[in-house]
Amino acid sequence: MQVTQVYSVRRHGFTMTEVLVVVGLIVVILAILLPALSAVRTQGIMGNSMSNLRQVAAFMQIYSNDNRDTVVPSQFDYRSDEFINKGRVRSIIPENPYSDYNLGEAHVGTWADILWTDNGLTLGAGVLGAEESHAYRYSAPDRVVYETSSSYRDSPFRSMALNQRDVMTSDGNFGNGPTPYGTGATESGLPGYFAANDFFNARPDAPDIDGVSPPSTGRWYSMGQIRSPVRSMYVVDSFAGSVIAPEEEPYDNIVDTGTGQRTIQVDFRYSGNALMLFLDGHIDPKSPWEDLEGLQAGGTRIQALDRR
Repeated sequence: MQVTQVYSVRRHGFTMTEVLVVVGLIVVILAILLPALSAVRTQGIMGNSMSNLRQVAAFMQIYSNDNRDTVVPSQFDYRSDEFINKGRVRSIIPENPYSDYNLGEAHVGTWADILWTDNGLTLGAGVLGAEESHAYRYSAPDRVVYETSSSYRDSPFRSMALNQRDVMTSDGNFGNGPTPYGTGATESGLPGYFAANDFFNARPDAPDIDGVSPPSTGRWYSMGQIRSPVRSMYVVDSFAGSVIAPEEEPYDNIVDTGTGQRTIQVDFRYSGNALMLFLDGHIDPKSPWEDLEGLQAGGTRIQALDRR
């Protein structure tokens, strides 16, 4: 009689130990990769913001070439006839339908309004309506623009990174609009502002600088008057609006022990760094500082740019 032997093949599954080992390896790999991916993404966003700033620098150079080497004013007031040859910008400001955002006045605006107009920039037909060619809010667009058209990303005068926080005033209230027309933007989560150094405020009613009253016609500077363009800051990342005063408070990064608040308007939105555009056209990321004195001690000039 022939005996048939039957062999059984025993199939083994994964043991709990093996599963835990695999899961642990995946967790370790993710822990290594995620910070690297986040850093790559941050670098990409910062690169796009730097591209916008390079565009701003190019526009500034064109303006200077066309206006006898004049530095683009951070704010202007062209209502007087004596500025007829300075170049006027959009003269029609529609009535503001939004009570919390002031559009400013005709022939009064900021550096972004000048560069937007001088270079013929536009949102394109049908984006926000025909009135966009007349309203200052579109050059350095505010919250209202993004609420109207969530896809709007076409202005080079705001960053590709987002505002990290809203402006809180000293009385504990939110800001009522971007500077210079309001007390500060409440636009956390929207593209961040580039704020121009208001040392270049050319309005006749500009604040005194070091106790020296501005001339009745405004304060204008040529590049030849700036002692060190390579160290002189013109634009910095900000969440407050499109201008920043050359004073202690907007640069004070020390937490007040009484209120727990900081008065700084600079936004360190790229892994703790803020971008600065200098008058010679170069862009430099800056790590946080304590106060304006410390920032200037490190070689960055904010005040007295026409002095040694």
